[in-house]
Amino acid sequence: MRTIPSLFLSLILCSWACSPATQKQPTAEAKQPNVLFILADDMGYGDIAAYTNNPLMNTPNLDRLMQEGTSFMNAHTPSGVCTPTRYSVLTGRYSWRSKLQSGVLFGFDQPLIEEDEFTIGKMFQSKGYRTASIGKWHLGLPWELADDSNYEERTKDKIFFQVLAKEKDVKPNAPFTDQQWHNKRGFDHFYGISASLDIPPYGFVEDAHYVSALDSALQDEKHQIDNKKDFWRGGLSTSGFDPNEVLDTFVDKASAFITKDQDKPFFIYLPFTAPHTPWLPADEFIGKSGAGKYGDFVTMMDAYVGRLEKVLEKTGQLDNTIIIFSSDNGASIGSIQELGGSGHRANGKFRGQKGDLYEGGHRVPLIMKWKGHIPANNRRNDLVMLNDIVATMGEVVNAEIPVGGAVDSHSFYGALMNEKGFKGRTSAVYHSQVGTFGLQSGDYKFIEHLGSGGFTKPRIIKPKKGQVNRQLFNLKEDPAEQNDLAPTSPELVKKMQDELDQIRGWKKAI
Repeated sequence: MRTIPSLFLSLILCSWACSPATQKQPTAEAKQPNVLFILADDMGYGDIAAYTNNPLMNTPNLDRLMQEGTSFMNAHTPSGVCTPTRYSVLTGRYSWRSKLQSGVLFGFDQPLIEEDEFTIGKMFQSKGYRTASIGKWHLGLPWELADDSNYEERTKDKIFFQVLAKEKDVKPNAPFTDQQWHNKRGFDHFYGISASLDIPPYGFVEDAHYVSALDSALQDEKHQIDNKKDFWRGGLSTSGFDPNEVLDTFVDKASAFITKDQDKPFFIYLPFTAPHTPWLPADEFIGKSGAGKYGDFVTMMDAYVGRLEKVLEKTGQLDNTIIIFSSDNGASIGSIQELGGSGHRANGKFRGQKGDLYEGGHRVPLIMKWKGHIPANNRRNDLVMLNDIVATMGEVVNAEIPVGGAVDSHSFYGALMNEKGFKGRTSAVYHSQVGTFGLQSGDYKFIEHLGSGGFTKPRIIKPKKGQVNRQLFNLKEDPAEQNDLAPTSPELVKKMQDELDQIRGWKKAI
């Protein structure tokens, strides 16, 4: 995006027409780097010890990753919740350009990414990479619909919470209607779960089928101190499915993919299920943080990052692997303190939490490491979004993005390589849990309503008579978003509203 709306479309069209600068890329003789993209689930800006010098957290592996790579201190997700962010991460498009207009998908929904959409997986495939998605999918699967389901009719134009699929909408043990669904989204191999680890159905999917029948069930659980049990919604499950084993399984599967067929480079998209609920720290991690059960679970997740690095080191691939670590949105802070959080601020100094348009909802850690290429122990303050990873990695591997692909992805390759004078994006659109919008432009953050738009109450505030129904903050002077400038800045409010309208209006032309 650009801050001058009239330039927006022309600059985007130019970016489609221009291929990456080949002089920045590895030579044809050089071996293309592997890429391991780890996406945490509901991990906040304050959850890595070294990110905010947080003494309550214990994250030695992520701390070391920061020391050996570049950390982006002004990185954001395009949405405050997970499905839309995952859509944007894989396609380079804002999710509100799809049918999903608010909330997230659940476990029985149909694929949100269309077969013909460009994805980061397809981009890597075009450069000869082996590609895998291992972990939490949460973007819909090609379930066979029940004969009496009206799911297709009710989701024909838009998808939001009230129209999501229920178990009765599908034939849960029928074969998927598309046996190549993962290939059509850019992945040679898929192993994962359909949605979050607290949303049914519970079971592992491998490529085009569940590994065993969905013939059992898990019962509802609530947050509790017991480290072996935590929150999940009751529902269908495969026999013997144990939520405590899921992270281990994903890391084992990713390790196996790393190890095999080393003659070809790999791209692994590895979305963890942690530290999203259920919080299930293993015995060896209990008490290892100063932030209770939640902090211990983050420490456990950190250990899995270290485990993967050891696999890369053992196979001789560590130095030529780009490791990307980030989160799909900010932390959900509601239960952290009641379960012994000891004052841990999971979203750092920022206001709000998961789902919100406030910074705590979408400002996340982003760390990238590639020995000998990406500068070590480096911190950057460039405005970066996770949907920008598509274009950035395209520039790294010298891949062309087709016309109409990744239209909301802006390469930050220059920032990644610490180039002097790099000028990246100057604006970003944020989307909330309930489907409302915010815009960052320069130092200013604009929210198109009163309230958080997410899990922080009140979500939406009805304005009083004469009250300005907008929010405006100067993030440079007020990063905690405490001083609303909208009532005294009508011209700036109008300017930012016009820019947001122009960006959204462009959707109709594509």
